[in-house]
Amino acid sequence: MNECKSITGAGNITYKAYSRAMNVLNQIYDTLLEEGIIDINFARQVPGNRLRFKAETNHDGEHYSREDRNKLLQYLYDSEEKKVYSLGVSLSACLGKRLGECRALTWEDYNPDNKTLIIRHQMATDYESMKSTGKTEIDKNHLKAYRKPQIIPLSDYAVEVLEELRKINGNKKYILNSKGEKTLSAIILMPI
Repeated sequence: MNECKSITGAGNITYKAYSRAMNVLNQIYDTLLEEGIIDINFARQVPGNRLRFKAETNHDGEHYSREDRNKLLQYLYDSEEKKVYSLGVSLSACLGKRLGECRALTWEDYNPDNKTLIIRHQMATDYESMKSTGKTEIDKNHLKAYRKPQIIPLSDYAVEVLEELRKINGNKKYILNSKGEKTLSAIILMPI
């Protein structure tokens, strides 16, 4: 923790730069862990929410424009075949939330009467139990950076997408359920 604080200081680097550096460090330590050279990856235990980062700056062209997002939504809306994957991309685009938050949505989070969703948990990688159980993802009951749950008002199109998903996955736990009882893969639902 002290080493990470010395790197980030009082906001010397952005979270994105810190995250990239930690990813490299974690890959090195994970390899050492797999080889039996070390017993624990201490780098994964650093709570990032206790560090200070430089504010991110948005540069033109890095994100989808509203026009591009609307074109994608129109294309998916016009699509004849409604599948969990295309509906998941549509829902993600409508909500504008983190991928892990969208993937963790359950039917209990959806209130069709009020046309709202509550974001209160997220899918995250569970590195500690990965080695013993092989399970790589867990549904965490808190949000990134310990934010409070958010109630999201839904557009008519988002409600329509959710109702299509209910026809497909209404008897399963997750709104964006794949085969079995798992949520869709993060690779399938690229952030919009």
